[in-house]
Amino acid sequence: MPLREQSENMFYSIDIGPVHFIAVSTEFYYYTNYGMKMVANQYKWLVEDLKVWKQVSVFVTFQIKICTLRRKQPARKTGPRGPGS
Repeated sequence: MPLREQSENMFYSIDIGPVHFIAVSTEFYYYTNYGMKMVANQYKWLVEDLKVWKQVSVFVTFQIKICTLRRKQPARKTGPRGPGS
């Protein structure tokens, strides 16, 4: 990701030699209940970025932040001898 001072976006591109790298966020599509503004911003940015692309190759990566998901533990049944019986 670019430094925060360089970009507030969760998507960006960079040219390294003859290759144009594009990184876009898939996280926006999971949280659409916050609105579609970021999806629209990313799409508009991508279209504009590809208009000026002049490198030989392009690589696109899709990123989502790494997180740990916890499964809910089933409720313990309480029997006559206490929990788990």
